[in-house]
Amino acid sequence: MIDVLLSAMITPQLDLFSVFIFLGAMQGLYLTFFFVFRKEGNHLSNILFGCILLVLALITLDIFSGYTNYIIYFMHLNNSTEPFTFLIGPLFYLYVFSIINDQGKLTGKQKLHFLAAIIFALNMIPYFLQPEAYKYNEFLGAFHPEAQQIPLTTFLDPDPAKLRNNIVPLIFIHVFSYVILCIRILYPKFRQQNLSFFSMQNKTLAWLRLLVLGLALAMIIFIVVRILFDADLGDYITATYTSIMLYSISFMVTKDSGFFSGKIAINNKKYEKSSLTSDMQKAILEKLNKLMEEQKPFLDSSISLSSLAKHLSISTHNLSQILNESLQKSFFEYIAEYRIAEARKMLRDPEMANMVIEEIAERVGYNSKSAFNNAFKKLTGSTPSEYRG
Repeated sequence: MIDVLLSAMITPQLDLFSVFIFLGAMQGLYLTFFFVFRKEGNHLSNILFGCILLVLALITLDIFSGYTNYIIYFMHLNNSTEPFTFLIGPLFYLYVFSIINDQGKLTGKQKLHFLAAIIFALNMIPYFLQPEAYKYNEFLGAFHPEAQQIPLTTFLDPDPAKLRNNIVPLIFIHVFSYVILCIRILYPKFRQQNLSFFSMQNKTLAWLRLLVLGLALAMIIFIVVRILFDADLGDYITATYTSIMLYSISFMVTKDSGFFSGKIAINNKKYEKSSLTSDMQKAILEKLNKLMEEQKPFLDSSISLSSLAKHLSISTHNLSQILNESLQKSFFEYIAEYRIAEARKMLRDPEMANMVIEEIAERVGYNSKSAFNNAFKKLTGSTPSEYRG
């Protein structure tokens, strides 16, 4: 096959664009290893971000190999990264979600976000089984439409569900849907901290916003390129933008080690006039933890920020400040952690093996089984029934 391509004067070639794209892909592969095997902070968010970088790097390499004609040396891999494009949206969304919710494990329902990529990969099985001559013709049609193709007959329909024929609108719709989902969970977080959506005060939120808007811009560039260029002739422009993203991420990671914390830093602006010192906060927090351990006020379903503040003889504003600044948690997140910890003890207690989930939910302060299930799964990654086994 290589001899045929060489005889057709299709030989590997490099230019400034290709070198820039290749080095960007290599940077992405390096960062992938760096994130996936980094243990600090929320390891799930690091793994998800590493997967984002890996997918972007592999797709960029695929474009590089076609643009430079190096694909002639491994024609069997032509277009092999097409299913990966349907991983981009879900990975971005799950990464943003894991950071905002400090999530440590993907739930079964969240794994369904990868279904589109799996379906597309299954649809491509007949394509992968095609002879190299068929893939060679596809390569010519994409990058060398003027070249003569090899006459051949396919023994299987290479696109049984006709997904590849419509891959451009499918990618655009799929990825942009996830861009919208990301904005829907990001925007309330900005509002919660009394920040404009375009504020730079919270570095983590600003980073997530930049990432999502960067993805949206990538899709716009992708569509514009497809409109202006025939076949895949303009893909190098999209790959160049992706490489810029990878270079930028590398620069930001080098500049700020906070990438690995996986935490949202709570904005302190609304507490700037507070008289609470760090020593005072520490003393009150110790008193609060002792109260929660000994008296367990969280078991009362009617507990509120104001009632808990009265127990400590402080204002609700000061208690909110302590939870936000010292623990980086809201009141509801703080109470939920104690309730779920108590529920886990009860679910593992042999003497309570016959107690129904609804009763356990009530005992730890939940009036609703669904609210209990949601809180339990968010903090443990499994339902109460699954946890009990």
